[in-house]
Amino acid sequence: MKILLIEDNPGDARLVREMLREGPTDFTLHSARNLESGLRFLAARDSAINVVLLDLGLPDSRGLETLATLRRHARDLPVVVMTSLDDEEQAIHAVRQGAEDYLVKGQVDGRLLRRCLLYAIERKRLTESMEKARQSVAESEERYRLIVDTAGEGIWVTSPDTRTVLVNQRMADMLGHSVEEMKGKSFFDFVAREQVPALREKQKDRMRGISEQYELQIRRKDGSLLWVMVSGSPLFDPENQYIGQLGMLTDISERKRIEEIKDEFIGMVSHELKTPLTVVMGCLYTLLSNKLAPEDRRQMLDDAIFGAESLSDILENLLELSRSQAQRMVLEKHTTAIGHVASEVVERLRSKSAIHRLVTDIPDDLSPVEIDRVRVGRLLTNLVDNAIKYSPDGGEIKIRARQDNGNLTVAVIDHGIGISKENQAKIFDRFQRLSKSGESGIPGIGLGLHVCRLLVQAHGGRIWVESEPGSGSTFYFTLPVRSEPASNR
Repeated sequence: MKILLIEDNPGDARLVREMLREGPTDFTLHSARNLESGLRFLAARDSAINVVLLDLGLPDSRGLETLATLRRHARDLPVVVMTSLDDEEQAIHAVRQGAEDYLVKGQVDGRLLRRCLLYAIERKRLTESMEKARQSVAESEERYRLIVDTAGEGIWVTSPDTRTVLVNQRMADMLGHSVEEMKGKSFFDFVAREQVPALREKQKDRMRGISEQYELQIRRKDGSLLWVMVSGSPLFDPENQYIGQLGMLTDISERKRIEEIKDEFIGMVSHELKTPLTVVMGCLYTLLSNKLAPEDRRQMLDDAIFGAESLSDILENLLELSRSQAQRMVLEKHTTAIGHVASEVVERLRSKSAIHRLVTDIPDDLSPVEIDRVRVGRLLTNLVDNAIKYSPDGGEIKIRARQDNGNLTVAVIDHGIGISKENQAKIFDRFQRLSKSGESGIPGIGLGLHVCRLLVQAHGGRIWVESEPGSGSTFYFTLPVRSEPASNR
């Protein structure tokens, strides 16, 4: 897509260029420093430009006369005004004089700018098609219908009283209706009830000639709600009389769902980080008082260390997830005896709970494994920590290992609440935290087992769980083994 930017400020021109580089659409930007050079460029290469981005304050022309002059020389090109003046009255006049949109510098980001340019081109095409249809109905009807029905966006045209004049098949499919079912009905019949008052105000803006983009919830035929991004533009006849509006609607339900997940995740992580951080800070402030007995000071230090380790575990799991998603997880492999790694993990976690007994059952003659010792230690830490959380009544938690078929199979066994078959299918997914009832309630952010799967897969192994509700769980994972004798590392 080729754009002509007529802008005399080099800084603003550079900013526009940077914003256009951010998106997936391929934009080619040509620049002119004044109106005269812009018109010369168009005269020489008019057919190559798709849209003009115009500043109204140029050295050789200012205000709406700039737009009028450009429109006289390039009537068929869509024009988007982008100026420093936030003047609603001027914006209305600009749209009535043929501008597809009116943007204010400093209030536009790259995403909005790219969408405005794309929509300006599409609106221009649709307007031209509608004008041709009025001039030659029989010839243009089929062509216009083809443009509308093949558009990737939902298209919705309404009359001045908001009655549906036209919708394309994409729009009807989004709402689960047929095209004929929607014709003649008010646009408000498809809008979530609580959004109607605000939408009536937007309807008044359309009648005044103001285009706008906004998010909206509309109601499907089955009663469910759909989030859409609406680009609403007024329609005027040749006598400048308002005849309705054109809306281009994009389904943004997936984006909204991701935003909700992100917000929920941020809230959950903030809560889980705050808990151990509060413990660490509370212990340190108490230690500063110098009024504690030696044994109490030792307990405070232990509690602070425990809180700091909890913070470290959460952050390490977040970092592993980030590395995996960015494909930046690099393993530092060394020949290692799995028994040594397991013993280090058990020793570190023994202070985690006084009611659990942590043991290892790993033969000394197992073949060594070529592993990232730190990552496998984290893997075992997550599994044992998970076993502690889901064994609220205490008991034994055992790490066991055996060798068969060229693989080392490691098991972490607990006697806790167990996991139902239904939950076993999703327990390794991100942000899964299941209590005895299957609902969220166990401390943590639900990343431990997901990170375990990422680390095992990075080593070329696999991970799974065997469990029955009320009878404990056994988590297994495999690691490829070497043929050499066991290492003493």
